Amino acid sequence: MERSTEEMSRRERKRYIKKLQEDLEREFEEPLKNLSKTQGKILVKMIEREQKRPMYDLVKELRGGFTAIYWSTFAYFYGYHLNRGYVEGDDPILDMVLKDFNISYDIDKPEYVLPPNYKASGQVKK
Repeated sequence: MERSTEEMSRRERKRYIKKLQEDLEREFEEPLKNLSKTQGKILVKMIEREQKRPMYDLVKELRGGFTAIYWSTFAYFYGYHLNRGYVEGDDPILDMVLKDFNISYDIDKPEYVLPPNYKASGQVKK
C-alpha cells in the first residue's frame, strides 16, 4: 500500500484508499459477516503475523485514529486487544493453526527455485 501511494498527495491517497475499501467491501463483506468469533480471531492473527504489526496500527494508518480506537474498544468487549498484536507462543494451538495455514508470500525470496538444468519445455536436461 505504501509503495503504491507514496507519490500521491494526502488527498489523493485518501481517495485511493476509500475507493479500494469500497471495492474490497463489495467483494468480501458477505463472507466476512458470516465468520464466527474464533474464525475472526484467526483471520486477525494471520494478518498481524503476516504484516508483523498489530491490527490497531494497521487500522490507524489506513482509517485514522478515531476509527482505530472505536474498533479497539469494540474488540475489547469480545476479549481481544487490538494493540497487542500477534505474539508467537502465547497460544500454542493458535500457533499450530497459523503454521498450517501459512499464507506468507515473499517476493524477494521465492520458496521454489528452478534447477539449473531446467529447460523451458519442462523437461530436465541430463
